[in-house]
Amino acid sequence: MLLQSLRVQGLRDAPDAAVSLDGTEVHPLDAPAGTVLADGLALCRAAWCTDDLAMVLGHLQWGSAAKTSWTDEERNEVQGLDPAFLARQLEPDASPRVTVTLQILPDPVLFGRIRGQASRHPDLVSELVSGGAIQVGVSWLLTHDLSVARVHTTALQVGRIRLDATQMTESWVPELLQAIGRRLGRLSADVPTASALAQQVCGLAWSSEPSSRKAFARMQDALQADPFGLPRLHAATIGDRAALFLGDDLQPLRAWGPAAERAVQLAWFGLALAPDVAVVEDGHLWPEAWRAWLAGCLEGDDATLEQILWIDGWGA
Repeated sequence: MLLQSLRVQGLRDAPDAAVSLDGTEVHPLDAPAGTVLADGLALCRAAWCTDDLAMVLGHLQWGSAAKTSWTDEERNEVQGLDPAFLARQLEPDASPRVTVTLQILPDPVLFGRIRGQASRHPDLVSELVSGGAIQVGVSWLLTHDLSVARVHTTALQVGRIRLDATQMTESWVPELLQAIGRRLGRLSADVPTASALAQQVCGLAWSSEPSSRKAFARMQDALQADPFGLPRLHAATIGDRAALFLGDDLQPLRAWGPAAERAVQLAWFGLALAPDVAVVEDGHLWPEAWRAWLAGCLEGDDATLEQILWIDGWGA
């Protein structure tokens, strides 16, 4: 899946941020507009991958992961937002709303999913066969006290065909949107917490899914090679906690310092999470050799990424 264009409206730092990517694989985006665009993609993921709501909004600081939640079974309304923070984030003197519109080109896997799920709509399939893109929008409409947001998908268009209100309620639509949301990933330049990183990586090593164990093995090989050059990564437990170690003598990963932890985080992002559209914050803070390694994940028959958006912040 390739992101063709993206527009985010309603955030103070860039009230109407837009970018046309034209299918480019690696694209730098300067802050603050780049950060706003990345936040827009995150809001899409929160809306469509509803179990990720607390994680995404916690990262955006729209609300704490412990307090934000859906208020209804349909998952159209979010409560527990942080009004003080949002008052500084939203466009002043405007209705409290954030809208995101993106256009994507589906890859063969996503195309196959749509063809199978939307079999009752051969006109949609015909549009995709002829190279039609998918355009979809999301709206976050906030109450005036900024504590609650109403979330809904504003439009879904395949090629020249816009789905009507009845079609939008069909079961395949939220399944498609969730599949798109899962293909959007974001990596922070912050050093990850040891427990969170261990849970993510150990979960791969101990998974019953062969694909997850294969991703862990690829991480082990990649981290031993250039540009990282770390001892072999191992997953183990300390009591009832997952933990990561390096080398045959099982030295704790944290003993190797923040740079080693960030290297493991980058390998997990590029080889295991492997989003089609990979957003990397503070791209200028990552070593050039590490940036080149991640770009290598776009190449070859075993490529794990489709597109990288580097968000270059202050000091780039």
